[in-house]
Amino acid sequence: MPMIPLYLASRSPRRKDLLSQASIRFQVHVPAEPELAAPKNRRKEQPGQIVRRISDAKAEACAAELRASGCTEALILAADTLVFLKEKVLSKPADETEACLMLKRLSGNWHTVATGVTVLAMNGKKSTKKSIHVTTRVKFFPLAKDWIHWYVKTGEPMDKAGAYGAQGYGAALVEKFAGSYTNVVGLPLGETLSLLEKISGHSRSAFQEHK
Repeated sequence: MPMIPLYLASRSPRRKDLLSQASIRFQVHVPAEPELAAPKNRRKEQPGQIVRRISDAKAEACAAELRASGCTEALILAADTLVFLKEKVLSKPADETEACLMLKRLSGNWHTVATGVTVLAMNGKKSTKKSIHVTTRVKFFPLAKDWIHWYVKTGEPMDKAGAYGAQGYGAALVEKFAGSYTNVVGLPLGETLSLLEKISGHSRSAFQEHK
């Protein structure tokens, strides 16, 4: 058993599913504070810098809210995933038109999926925090216009960075990838569990449900 509870600061069903598949015991606390907006262009920033900054802010917002509710000890896990196509930063599409535009840009091209992961340990008024980032290279098949419209009409792209989900219908769009598959889904699972071990001082088995 972990000494203190683990909170996932995310409403993402993909992240919840990945942790559950690893039998990790956790609670969800989504911060009420709006998350930092991703820039439209990365300019001189590297993908890892951007996603770590956003995941850090999510973890800090969650910690502040838990402290305000009287919680003094907790582990917080936050993450942020974005898609990068050259200098463009692709977050979640605002509508179907933007989703179609994103997929048209990705068609036939390599792009980078980056996820920032932050684990924050609360201990009274003190806290310990560490962030990592993981990147995966993904290449799409060339996408015909009717294929793009079919995929957007499934509704799957609307809550996903880059307007696709590699674990769902969007698997048909991906020609190949290099790196972590779970990172493309939304949480690099192995790296996340290692970070959790490092910050908590517990082995991952301490966080697992045992039946």
